Amino acid sequence: MKKVLFTFSSGGIGHATRSLAIANYLKNKDTEIVFGGFGPGLELIKLNGFKVYELPQPKFFPLEKIKIKDLIKPYFQHRKEYLKLFREFRPDVHVCDMELVSLIIGKIYARYNFLITHEFKPFNFKLGFKGLLRKWIIRNKEVFADITFYTWIEDIPLKKNRRLVGLLAYEEPAKKLRGKNKILYIPTGTSKNDVNLSEISKNIDATIYSRGYSGKNIKNIYKLKKVPNLFPYIKGVDLVICSGYSSIMECIIARTPCIVLPNTVEQIEVAEKCKLKGLCEIASKEDLLDKVSKLLFDFRARRNMIRKQKKLKNGAKEIANFILSLE
Repeated sequence: MKKVLFTFSSGGIGHATRSLAIANYLKNKDTEIVFGGFGPGLELIKLNGFKVYELPQPKFFPLEKIKIKDLIKPYFQHRKEYLKLFREFRPDVHVCDMELVSLIIGKIYARYNFLITHEFKPFNFKLGFKGLLRKWIIRNKEVFADITFYTWIEDIPLKKNRRLVGLLAYEEPAKKLRGKNKILYIPTGTSKNDVNLSEISKNIDATIYSRGYSGKNIKNIYKLKKVPNLFPYIKGVDLVICSGYSSIMECIIARTPCIVLPNTVEQIEVAEKCKLKGLCEIASKEDLLDKVSKLLFDFRARRNMIRKQKKLKNGAKEIANFILSLE
């Protein structure tokens, strides 16, 4: 039985979602799977029925105020916890989604140490210690990985230990949802652009589903319960409104038009690159209604976006099969 350890960045649910896409393709195939980490993604992993080694949640500081001393203590704390996990579980394969501490330890304690990332080039982080550190990590992280799997929409220079796998999603059949002109809203934990769903409901003839809606009970707006995999819902609606890259990836694989309301520097750059390729639309609060209406009712706009989405592949099963093939 092959022992596989997944670790992931706590930056958002998206990192856990990408790891889960691979893990679900490995499930029930003579593998023992354990996840290690902390943050909002843990709840989703537990919903999928995987074993979880939960690390202590560190104290976070605003990026503009963070100092070197704020990074030292969490590093040594996590190093200690990850060392304990690696020594107890003794993984054959370690799959790391952009979590540097576990990636370094995996280089020593795992037979195979793989990195999942979408950061080929540094995004435009502000300079200063935090920005310079992040840029150094992005440029040098491949040193610690046996193979780096890039989940990206553009071609990158390939070499022996680097593979471009496309996007990551765990595909399941579309969920049958009631209503017409169905919209799914996927807010993020860092959202600064919360969508006024009641405003959309008033102005557009649509049925709206939301993973995080907490407003008043309004006709045609439904709050989704927590589910192990959002992909069937993404595939079952006509349009998705989201922010994060993992949600965009799932929309592309589901061939569902999407509108992105980016919140962070990274989300803005990712969304702009996806828009240039015709894979999504970018909106603000001011023009959201117009763009929702266009992608719901303009057949040509919907068709063109779906055609572009069909050019990209799902790489989750490819990575899973590669792991299963290892001796």
